[in-house]
Amino acid sequence: MIPQFSSRIKIFISICILIINLEATAQQELSIHFIKGLIQNTEANPANISSDKFVLSLPSVYGNYNNSAFALKDLGKIENSTLFLAPQKALEKLKSNNNLIQSNVNLSLGSLAFRFKNSQLRLFHNSNLDFYGYYPEKMMELLWYGNEPFIGENIEIAPKIDIFAYHEYGLGFAIQVNEKISVGTNIKYLSGMVNVNSQRMQASLFTNNGNYQLSAQTDMNIYSSGLSAFLEDSSDDLIINDDNSDWFLTQNSGLALDFGLNFQLTDQVKLTGSVLDLGFINWRENTIEQVSKGDFVFDGIEVKPFDDSDDFEFYTVIDSIGSLVDFESKTLNNGYKTQLPFRYYVSGIWDIDSTFSLGALTYGEYYRNKFSPAFAVNAQKSFRHFLEVGSTIAINHNRSPNIGFNLTLRLAGIQIYGITDNVIPLINISNGRNFNVRFGLNVAIKGKQVDEEINDDLIAESLDNSVEEEAITETYKKSKKKKKDTNALVKISKKKEYFRRTDKY
Repeated sequence: MIPQFSSRIKIFISICILIINLEATAQQELSIHFIKGLIQNTEANPANISSDKFVLSLPSVYGNYNNSAFALKDLGKIENSTLFLAPQKALEKLKSNNNLIQSNVNLSLGSLAFRFKNSQLRLFHNSNLDFYGYYPEKMMELLWYGNEPFIGENIEIAPKIDIFAYHEYGLGFAIQVNEKISVGTNIKYLSGMVNVNSQRMQASLFTNNGNYQLSAQTDMNIYSSGLSAFLEDSSDDLIINDDNSDWFLTQNSGLALDFGLNFQLTDQVKLTGSVLDLGFINWRENTIEQVSKGDFVFDGIEVKPFDDSDDFEFYTVIDSIGSLVDFESKTLNNGYKTQLPFRYYVSGIWDIDSTFSLGALTYGEYYRNKFSPAFAVNAQKSFRHFLEVGSTIAINHNRSPNIGFNLTLRLAGIQIYGITDNVIPLINISNGRNFNVRFGLNVAIKGKQVDEEINDDLIAESLDNSVEEEAITETYKKSKKKKKDTNALVKISKKKEYFRRTDKY
């Protein structure tokens, strides 16, 4: 008799396999870093100061996916919106270990940003769902071919999975220190909802070549918060719903910090850098440790998840693998602590003129001793202050080039924006190994540019102190040299004419 999976293991493995097949995602958002007229670029660099006096960001959505090994088309053929499985090509592309899956969904309830002369204050909220997983090649081959090709061979089949679901409540502050340097930071209070954290994940499978005796050796340790003991045969709900718990402010608390720096190297070249998500969460609510450690032996079992027929039921696939391991659970009275994935951006931007710029950046994400880099080049063009478009060419850790596109439309104080780092899956989703998209709406009220206000202050200070004509002339020349915006130059010229007529210039 084939041993049966418990309902909890079915749910757990179903989620993992479905995420793998849907090519879940990586949190590498590159294009947003270059978009000048959008307040959301402070999420990539908190030192950026908006040209708008006030910005109300309405609820918005960001999501992405990435599979380090294969595209959806490698799993088979898609005909009439139906996928016919033939994953041999996908299996050939797998590495022996550490095939990476990452996913992220960000729901923003909104934000408020205020600019005061040369500084900016921002309040914001985000809900995040992050998935990180590594799986071995043999696990996927076992799912498709069964254990017969591995008779007499010991194979590693354990995936490593981490899941974060949490709210962040943030306060952002940026200041233009002088005409060359601006700095900024985001301080984020974190409130965790659900977590799965793999402490140790080792599981090997051996099939005896004489009698098909199947043996498994396991050493697995998983922490979780907000979930029931989902790897045990339990009738409890998967997600624990505590009537006394507020999901927006839980006892799972943490803190994260972002830092950013902009340096104006020349009148046209700016260098920037930022580090994001230096933080942690202490998990205290419904914390459970689930452990499987030992040797398990089953006689005369052949694991064959997929037979040769065209039709199958998904749970039949899961049942054919069998309940090869037993998990025991216990409550973690003292809870546990997890670190957030750390990210950074370093870039250079060349303003060819006031409406066109070129840029390049390097990006990195570091989590659990795994590094995921990316590199991108960008071109941005604005048209009469109502439209900004841009394109990005990027190479990520998959070494596959992606072409991104962004558009920001401004009409009567309303900003509508859409951003993606890989436009190809929008045309044919089966060809993409990674994809992300962000879209939303802002209400933005224009004000004076930051350096225009500094120029006004310099001129006013010169007048108040009755500085000689040469000093005022020098101030004007400096401001004109710094300023590329035509409208701002017109205003400064009018001030100069006023000084002339009033005998103050």
